[in-house]
Amino acid sequence: MSTSILRAFSKIHNYSWLKLIKLFPVEKSKPAILGIAELKDKKSVAVLESAVKDFVSPNLDNSQIMRNSVMLGNLYMILNVEDKKKFLHILKDSCDVDIDALKTAIDLCYQDEYSDKSRLKLINILHSGRNRIFRQFVFVQDGLKFLVDMRADLIEYSKEDKTLKPLADELKVILSSWFDTGLLDLVRITWDDKASLLEKIMRYEAVHEIESWEDLHCRLSGNKHCYAFFHYKMPDEPLIFVEIYLSNKVEVKMHDLLLRNENYLMEKDSDSGLTHVIFYSISNTQKGLLGINLGNFLIKRVVDKIHCDLPNVKYFYTLSPITGFRSWLKHECEKNSWNFNVDKERVLSLVYENDFSNHDDIDSLKEGLMSLCAYYLSTAVDEKGKHYDAVANFHLSNGASIYGINWMSDISNKGLHQSFGMMVNYEYDVNSISDRYIGFTSNKKIEVSKTVANMHKNIKKIGVL
Repeated sequence: MSTSILRAFSKIHNYSWLKLIKLFPVEKSKPAILGIAELKDKKSVAVLESAVKDFVSPNLDNSQIMRNSVMLGNLYMILNVEDKKKFLHILKDSCDVDIDALKTAIDLCYQDEYSDKSRLKLINILHSGRNRIFRQFVFVQDGLKFLVDMRADLIEYSKEDKTLKPLADELKVILSSWFDTGLLDLVRITWDDKASLLEKIMRYEAVHEIESWEDLHCRLSGNKHCYAFFHYKMPDEPLIFVEIYLSNKVEVKMHDLLLRNENYLMEKDSDSGLTHVIFYSISNTQKGLLGINLGNFLIKRVVDKIHCDLPNVKYFYTLSPITGFRSWLKHECEKNSWNFNVDKERVLSLVYENDFSNHDDIDSLKEGLMSLCAYYLSTAVDEKGKHYDAVANFHLSNGASIYGINWMSDISNKGLHQSFGMMVNYEYDVNSISDRYIGFTSNKKIEVSKTVANMHKNIKKIGVL
């Protein structure tokens, strides 16, 4: 971009000249940091390896390590994907725990009867050099976001290169401490928030696509609310958000809820008379926080907030997709034996069907499909106690129970293909969350309502356990 264009842009939009130079560098070439712009040759790799080792020298104080960390961060951001992978390998191999020093420290602990001094020395040695670099980023402006994005890269790269996984795991430990729920703010997102934030809500929505600004306005209006977690070091980035619908009943169909319909856009002051909350979408926004479970805390914080703000609300449910049902049913159909009181051939034809523009075939098997789905949700747990359905596992692990199955609640193409249009209500009973959490995570016990229990009561053939 030419300097004359930059000056014109600056004048029109009130941007400072220096700020624009940073946003749109006039020079086309990459800036060289540490004398390196790329890692294509052995010399540049050797320079970086040497610099990284120097940067984590035990003789440096924290301020020096911070400056060095910023320098490394700036270098990382200008590299292409292949060079980033080389950079991460250098960081992993050059800054690992000193094994010889570790052995010496362990021996000292035994000799010194694990005194405070020997214990602290062991702890310090267990912190790798790169760990010191990572931790310094937290205190740099936008440094926490940089670490989150770097871990997102590591998660992606480690799919093909497993040797990078330990680095991703090490970053997860650091990020877990910084994204403790005590450091997160619960904020309600409204239509009055700045456009850049609303655009992120539209972009990050992972369950039910937001197709337009009008769609977004519908989801933030009347008795539809949206709540998000924010971190004070990433104030412009929602970390995870949940969308809810306030109602007087639990029987809600998703396609009706998402319609821009006045029946679903009640006045704000009517919220005080509503008794039910329906959680219908929850979306993680930061790939680098994968495995750091913020969703369960978000739901519980929202429950507490609504209890405080709207004391008439007594019941908390979800309206959730059943993501693994069709694949589970396909697996059951492909077994040599079929142990259910439902016509296998008709089920099999649906499992392999790709065109659901006509619902007649699905409707004709309504009772059987709902019974099979109830059986799936109530029993499909592996030997480790994890439910085969990812969404079910999430809610059951958070202390929810299975309340009801909704027929043809999600008639989108996605909903029909993954569960023949069915959705499930999970119930969060504030008085039973802890007991249900322990029951599922410790004993593989899934709590279901009488309605769901009756659905699959006779689904198995006589004589089959």
